[in-house]
Amino acid sequence: MTATLIALAPPEIPWSRPDHPLLVGKDILELLSSSMYVDPMCMYREYVQNAADAIDIARSAGLPNLAGKVEIRIDVSTRAVFIRDDGAGLCERDFVHQLTALGGSKKRGTGFRGFRGVGRLAGLAFAQELIFRSRQPGENTVHELRWNSRDVRAMLRSTESKEDLRGIVAKSIETREISGRGWPDRFFEVELKGVVRHKDDRLLNEDQVLNYLAQVAPVPFHPEFRFSDQIQSLLAAHGISVGAIDIEIVGHGQVYRPHRNAVPFGKSGETKFQELTTMYTPGRDGGIAAVTWILHSDYRGALPSASLVDGWRFRAGDIQIGGNDLLVSLFPEARFNSWCVAETHVIDPRILPNGRRDHFEQNSFYLDLLNHLGPHARDLAQRCRASSIERNLIRQVETGLFECEQRLRVLARGSLGDGSVLKLSSQLSKDLEHLERLSNRSPITPDRRLAYHGRIKRLKQRLLRSKRSGNDRSALDGFTPMQRSLLGEVFNAIYATHADVQKAQEIVDRILKRVTKSLGARDVRSKKKN
Repeated sequence: MTATLIALAPPEIPWSRPDHPLLVGKDILELLSSSMYVDPMCMYREYVQNAADAIDIARSAGLPNLAGKVEIRIDVSTRAVFIRDDGAGLCERDFVHQLTALGGSKKRGTGFRGFRGVGRLAGLAFAQELIFRSRQPGENTVHELRWNSRDVRAMLRSTESKEDLRGIVAKSIETREISGRGWPDRFFEVELKGVVRHKDDRLLNEDQVLNYLAQVAPVPFHPEFRFSDQIQSLLAAHGISVGAIDIEIVGHGQVYRPHRNAVPFGKSGETKFQELTTMYTPGRDGGIAAVTWILHSDYRGALPSASLVDGWRFRAGDIQIGGNDLLVSLFPEARFNSWCVAETHVIDPRILPNGRRDHFEQNSFYLDLLNHLGPHARDLAQRCRASSIERNLIRQVETGLFECEQRLRVLARGSLGDGSVLKLSSQLSKDLEHLERLSNRSPITPDRRLAYHGRIKRLKQRLLRSKRSGNDRSALDGFTPMQRSLLGEVFNAIYATHADVQKAQEIVDRILKRVTKSLGARDVRSKKKN
């Protein structure tokens, strides 16, 4: 008889919570400020975003005298920046608590643009002092809170300081109440004092600040942009308010989105926007995840970066997320992204911008959106490729026609020998037939094809007349047969070796002038007439 051994399961050891409190180190503050933003211009986006939310709160509360305006004043002489809005503002009771609650925003899940409670710290990395001011109606004073950025950076660098996050904040901020006389009844303001110089000092460059905000901020389209109403109606139908705020940079006027009816293209003129198409991306639950609009042009090439509209861009809450390259990977060829003007406005709240707002959180909802946008990116690439093929064909036909016209002028000039004339005439016939075949290809539009056929027909008629008339009016008439043959060969060699027929003709004319003078060809021609 054998005994069976039965393994007994060990008793489960229960979990317990630690007794000691969690330590939040001082380096968290660095991660939430200087380490958070790669591009210093993001500072403006964060404060404008908070201003837009404050204005939305004021609108929803029905507060009076609301213009929905953000005023930015840049004082280069004192290296200071002031950003003020006429939104809801903060009362004395909430002022200090809300501005020092790091990562404790109450806006998460409410549909507002900011919801992590860290954007207000953006200025710590780019100024010596960061001052917040606010007031609500009925209050006699203006509340102020100041962060000493120099002290913050010194304590963060110190290897001796044992302060945690709470201690760093306590030693870095100061508050006070000042008289409300001369201040608006309701406002919120950010002042950055002693703005640090970054690269080309762009933080104090009003033009660069305007161009940046024109791209990323929730400002209106320019009144002259003819597709403005269509885009606004499309987005408004899905709860997206375009141009939620008016931003004014003092001394530069109101900030508008950079879209215009055309984009300058250097020496080749400009490319005009001809058509607007829209599309919807479905969500998993049957709703709409995103709305996209695309402006179509002639797709002649990459749009200049100075246009500020190049590339397919993302927006959430009508604020741009990242740059113009987030969708590059969807195109079969990355270069075609910069040929396009398109925007996708995210509606699904589960598609969230990341902390830096330079991309989205990589979740399944975002990946679903990319899968739906992929075919449209490929369609755009096909448009770009077809346009490129058409332009190459047009360039070939236009260049060929110009060269044929130049060679016909050479024939009419009569400076070639008989053998060279026959050879050039034969080549012209072949070239015109080839150009006619090129102009018949499908990428070339019917109207342009008809115009090319007319030009080619006229050139063929000129060639035929040239063959019939021969060298009756030749520039070599005054020379002997041997001289004509020799000069014809020389001139033919000159035309053959010069790509610019006009310059070759100038050389031939100079030679004819000198040879005529030296050989006395004029006397010969005079005797022939007599």
